[in-house]
Amino acid sequence: DLRTPAPVDPKALRIVAHLVGDIHQPLHVGTGFIAASGPPVFVLPNGPAGWRPTLGGNLLVYGPENRFNLHSYWDSHAVNITIDREDATAYAARLHREVKPAPSWATSGDPDGWPAQWATEGLANAKEAHKGIRLLSDVGPDAAKRNAHRWSIEQPSDYDARARPLIRQQLAIGGYRLAAVLKAVWP
Repeated sequence: DLRTPAPVDPKALRIVAHLVGDIHQPLHVGTGFIAASGPPVFVLPNGPAGWRPTLGGNLLVYGPENRFNLHSYWDSHAVNITIDREDATAYAARLHREVKPAPSWATSGDPDGWPAQWATEGLANAKEAHKGIRLLSDVGPDAAKRNAHRWSIEQPSDYDARARPLIRQQLAIGGYRLAAVLKAVWP
């Protein structure tokens, strides 16, 4: 019977959920650029040289011995402080109850084009994630010497408070859009 959908591979479902979630994380679609010479300052890249990328915040480090980076802040820390001690399933149910979808969450056109739309939208969130970040110094290469430069940063004192509503919003939008992807794949 053609009306009976094929069984879903759990691994494929996890990958789809992971990718939809990732594209809604601010530093998966945006990065900062730092002047290649002089004191560390954020710049807009103009031409092929004169700047260095921060690789989605992976090279912006903080904390004891610069163990943490801005990318992992948004991947893990901001999510954990937003969910607090609540079980992930319970938090998802509460988010579903409390946050009503906005018309802007719906994506138009062919589902193959949705990720590009979401990534473009996410650039504003990447800009917000960099807002107020203070560059302190170039701390040199990472231990494996894969990256020649990393920069020590200081986050604004209200950074966690600003991150919580953005993460809450992105978790809700990501869940809404994951449901739309699944409906498009398995109508």
